[in-house]
Amino acid sequence: MNDLPAIRFGTVLVYLTVIASGCAHQVAVDEPDRPRPIMEHASGGKAGSGGSGGSANNSKAGAGAQAGAANSVTPIVFGTAPSNPSPNDAAGASSMTPASTPFSSGGAPSAPPSNSAGGAAPMTPPSSAGAGGSPATAAASCPDVGEVTDVDFSIPPEARPSAMGTLVWDMPVDLLPNWQLEDLQPAFESVRDERFQCDPKRPDFARRLTWLRPAVSCEARAELVSVKLAEWGYPRPFKIFAFGQPSLDVITPNSETGTMSWSWHVAAAVRVEDQAYVFDAAIEPERPLTVEEWLLRMVPDLEQVNVALCDSTAFEPSSRCFGATVPETARALDYERRNFAAEWQLQIKLGRDPEQVLGDSPPWLP
Repeated sequence: MNDLPAIRFGTVLVYLTVIASGCAHQVAVDEPDRPRPIMEHASGGKAGSGGSGGSANNSKAGAGAQAGAANSVTPIVFGTAPSNPSPNDAAGASSMTPASTPFSSGGAPSAPPSNSAGGAAPMTPPSSAGAGGSPATAAASCPDVGEVTDVDFSIPPEARPSAMGTLVWDMPVDLLPNWQLEDLQPAFESVRDERFQCDPKRPDFARRLTWLRPAVSCEARAELVSVKLAEWGYPRPFKIFAFGQPSLDVITPNSETGTMSWSWHVAAAVRVEDQAYVFDAAIEPERPLTVEEWLLRMVPDLEQVNVALCDSTAFEPSSRCFGATVPETARALDYERRNFAAEWQLQIKLGRDPEQVLGDSPPWLP
């Protein structure tokens, strides 16, 4: 894809600032036994519970993550076929189960069928028991996430998302995977609600993506949304990175201050004809947003944000925007696991029962 547009908006210095203060993974200080990636960086300093105070929150979170009675909801093994196979899948559920899954081996997910782009019947996402998505079997311990790769600093700066920014109306929307409009909402709700992750501290309590602690781990959520939807047979979403000029400021109930600030953010994205949509329940838990709506949740004017459209292999601003060869799913799972305890503790600070809101009764349900 050497002919893809690359409109630069910043310098290496700007890129380094973005990396330092964006919606990035933050290591919990109470978990010294877990491997760290080379680059560890905190979220923006304005975030109420996940910014400059995030490490303090994480240090208290270990006990909270182990609190509460055992829950009957148990982890879904990544790669398990959906309970309702897609009508587009003539072979049934078996063809939706990759031979090598990120949860078991760290391998790249199987390539999805290009059903929506061809105008076939709408996809059918897996059904869930309420928002719990209860699997059929219990897990006594969590599987290994696979090999967590180091950040590749050898990628040329001009090939990174941070150097490919443009205003949203100049974004090449036609590069995004094309979906059918009727697929958007059911796919969004399924990937928002599915409790497919395993918490090593509570393997009996399956976890969703960390939507309720949006301060960090946006790159992990975007990656796992993309992978999970592809496993269910949808065309795999790409990624859209947003870079604040100078910042992205969000009003959210999932922060102790009610607000959050990043210098960059990323979400999984698709298109319906010439309109781009993002899947980002951390910003909007009710529905997919058009890319313009998504950006306007973070900035007052679309001229105050640059966007970079990258393929599904991109992970963070230091990644290769197109054609990365190292799968990042294991790193995404690792990031999420290290965010679970802090997400649990944040719910307590917000006056919520984490057993409920991280279980079968998330805040977006009536």
